[in-house]
Amino acid sequence: MSKQPLDSALIYKLKHFLKQAQQKNWQQSDQVFLVVHQNSVIGYARIVPQENGAFWLRGLYVDPQWRKQGVASALIRNAENALAATESGQVICFALAHLEHFYRRLGYQPLDESQLQNIDPHLHTRFRQAQESGKSWLLLHKALHQVCR
Repeated sequence: MSKQPLDSALIYKLKHFLKQAQQKNWQQSDQVFLVVHQNSVIGYARIVPQENGAFWLRGLYVDPQWRKQGVASALIRNAENALAATESGQVICFALAHLEHFYRRLGYQPLDESQLQNIDPHLHTRFRQAQESGKSWLLLHKALHQVCR
């Protein structure tokens, strides 16, 4: 994966792709990592920097026809490596229960809700709201110093 500027056709495809992935509320500070194959976006990881130095893995999506081929793992590893090159702290994610094994293979560990409250009250509030609305996400994290650069 390499850093490349996006042409206007690819930006259009990216917007359509993200709409399909139901991602919204983007901020200029969000970091987005893409996998592009033959000028089409097939996956992305969205990282949202938090005020306290933590990072929230807010979105991870791979086109269904590209799943189970290592795309998501590569996205996360590249995002972590990019962050670890310039930052310290940790990546926090709200994971779907059926993806626990996937995240654990990548080195993510459970995070207690009270720990999240101390790390980032804003993210804690988001997590509580998700739970109250019926989402049964797992709370996981990984320290950037654990990332193999």
